[in-house]
Amino acid sequence: KLEAVFRRACGQASHPKVLLNALDTITVDISADLLSPLDHPGAQSIDMALNSLTAWSTMDCSAPATEAIDTALGSNLYCLVLQASPQGDSLFAAVIPPPQTPKGAESPAFPPVIAKVDVTPKEWNALVTLRSRMNAWQNSLQRFLLRYGDDMGEVGDFYPSDETNGVEEENVSGAKAPKMGGKRSSTQPTVIDDADLHEEELIVLSKRLDELLSPVLESPGISEALDSIAASKKMKFVLIADTRFMELPLETLSAFSNRKIRPASRDLSIHVLAHRRGGDGGKDGTNSVSMDDMAYVSDPRDEDRPLPSLNSGDKKRPSVNETMSQVEALCKGGSGKMIGLSGSKKIPSDGEWKKLIGLRKKGGFVYYGPGRCLAHLTPDNVAGLDASGCRVVFLVDRADNDASLSRQVIVDKDKTSHALKLERPVESVVLWTLAGAGSVLFNQWPTSFSANRRLMLKLFGNLASGNSVLSEALLDVTSASGLQDQLGGTTVMSQKLRLKLRVAFNPILYGLPDVRIGKLS
Repeated sequence: KLEAVFRRACGQASHPKVLLNALDTITVDISADLLSPLDHPGAQSIDMALNSLTAWSTMDCSAPATEAIDTALGSNLYCLVLQASPQGDSLFAAVIPPPQTPKGAESPAFPPVIAKVDVTPKEWNALVTLRSRMNAWQNSLQRFLLRYGDDMGEVGDFYPSDETNGVEEENVSGAKAPKMGGKRSSTQPTVIDDADLHEEELIVLSKRLDELLSPVLESPGISEALDSIAASKKMKFVLIADTRFMELPLETLSAFSNRKIRPASRDLSIHVLAHRRGGDGGKDGTNSVSMDDMAYVSDPRDEDRPLPSLNSGDKKRPSVNETMSQVEALCKGGSGKMIGLSGSKKIPSDGEWKKLIGLRKKGGFVYYGPGRCLAHLTPDNVAGLDASGCRVVFLVDRADNDASLSRQVIVDKDKTSHALKLERPVESVVLWTLAGAGSVLFNQWPTSFSANRRLMLKLFGNLASGNSVLSEALLDVTSASGLQDQLGGTTVMSQKLRLKLRVAFNPILYGLPDVRIGKLS
């Protein structure tokens, strides 16, 4: 998966592509020989050149698994692996405890465990179909938010109290879908919930996913291991899922919600997680990021021009660039300051993007704006980028309006299907990971401008205080029960609100969950 994405992203005339083409030629030329391709002197030289690239070294899986596990998990992380056989006739789950004994404990809570269950062709086809249904749901959600997102405003991201029964985060997969139609109560804010059928569909999809994956996650050994993780309040776990499952809403599974646990992060493999750790993790397993070394690009084409929502009277939602100014103020008053580019005066060039990212040493990068991040900084630019100084990358994107989508449709007409696939969420994470990013936080599917605004303000408010690591700060954002902007009057604010599932489970983290942002010397 990683190499395939990297190969597709590299420009035809780029240095990595030239090396890869030369290696492929040598491999074909000596295919009749008994020697391994890497025994060829020319191939050895090319391999050395490739290993000097951040992307190629990230894909290195030559380290023994035990060594990779020890580096990746340290003393504070469990790992849950969820894989399928190549033929799709079996599901495997494994839970690996921290190899290093946690402080204050005599030994790990349990030894590594693994389970296997057989899968019928009908069940496997159902899993494959779920991926197609999720893709269709995302396309429909994008159209819905484009039409209604700004009209609903921030209230549209929440259920009023009379609609939250049965859809709490703690009981998602077994929940009944909330009723979307019918007569509104007199205290219900004026939102367009009658048209928001995407909650119902997401719950249906999550429930079907749960039916298919629960047998292996609730099998003997795995079930007890998850119980132990739930009982250990201070311990976190990373989910490493089969590449064919990465686009599915795995965080909604009842194996997690019934135990009131949630993956602190996901990752692509145990070796990639070990590479992210890179020897920079402290004794407590945290990776420190300097707020003084954080950079951003916000709304690079100045396309967000908010209008008042139906719930806000004549009040407008603050724009992306206005919100970014608020985030800068939060961070300046807390643990440091940020620098960046916006499209309010001119469109940042590819060179300006790459210079901004390449200058990071122990910091991070934020993209906050309309559309897809890699529709602005294209995949071939990211494939040739060294972002190893970015210990964390935030992709707060996938909110669209008429201006951003109209422009993007025109640009996309000239792209191949392979090029468009590289801009999808999982492929974007792969490319940023191969560029050297320590952790990547991103939206899995389309979202609203109000949801992204709340994510930015609450997330960086928590991180700038220095009291939360990244996974904890993200969990706090996705558990929000009140409006950020308080638009809509006292009627709305007097109600207990809960985030809709499509909002609460959208942003996820790949990589190290214990990133802590502070002011470093």
